Amino acid sequence: MYPGARRGPSDSLVSVHHPGYHDRHESHHLTFPHDLVAAVAHLYIVCAPSSSLVWRSADRCRRFSPALHSFKKLYHSLRHDPHIFAMQSTSFSTNEDALDVLCHHFSLVKRLFPPNTPLQPTFEMQLTGPASRMATHVLAVRPSDGNPKSPLLMVPVDGPLYHQCFGRADFVPQSTTAPAPHLLAGAQLPSVTLPVIPVEVPHGASLPLVLLFGLGLETDLNLLASRILPPEVIGEFPNAAAMSTVMSRYKEHLFDWYLQYNQGMWKNILALGPRNTALVELVQTAYKVLADARRMRVRRW
Repeated sequence: MYPGARRGPSDSLVSVHHPGYHDRHESHHLTFPHDLVAAVAHLYIVCAPSSSLVWRSADRCRRFSPALHSFKKLYHSLRHDPHIFAMQSTSFSTNEDALDVLCHHFSLVKRLFPPNTPLQPTFEMQLTGPASRMATHVLAVRPSDGNPKSPLLMVPVDGPLYHQCFGRADFVPQSTTAPAPHLLAGAQLPSVTLPVIPVEVPHGASLPLVLLFGLGLETDLNLLASRILPPEVIGEFPNAAAMSTVMSRYKEHLFDWYLQYNQGMWKNILALGPRNTALVELVQTAYKVLADARRMRVRRW
């Protein structure tokens, strides 16, 4: 899916403001490779002193939050080693399904709920090994495909950690007890019995990804960006208009998938209230890129 890094079609002027030097700026021309995995910037964001990244163009000046500075670091890494992106793509969190990765962090084997089966108060999940962090509940979530016969997604979550990281208090019970592992008859791996919480969210398919980064189990926003935007779009960073233009040219079925996924993920962010502001900014700006691209497509029709 992600070929080796290659140079982008145009240069973007990036200025780094140094507080204490008054109006003095140090400017660099940077060419961002198309496969550069980076957060996108589409908001006017007030940054902390000494950490503001400013993009200057002919008609606007946009200030990016410190959470987006990893782009510049990754860009310079790519200049010295063009294969770094290919090496990073072998990470399990890049190649695997988000629910697989979430289960991995809790040392659990992913298990879908059997179709045509009544939902029970508890759900058995096997452990893959010693767990440094134990899930306390499993969320029963309906996928976003609109098919009522699709199996429920069984999404593990750590209750105490959730309440530290998210604002919606009624989503998961706050007082929890970690389950004790046990061995079922005939099983080779130990299991845990997790209380089941049926939940309704705006977009079930992206909930594991929101939890994965919202709980801090994954922290590399470059990986998140690579999941919610195509690499060719990310490669146009920091030119938000160019990002939307490239996105608007995608074939209809691909464009619709990215639009629905980003819209659904943003609605999940609004519904759950993660406290990780960098996560919120990234998802919001990615959705804005998609929304602008949709308007471009409508105007062309």
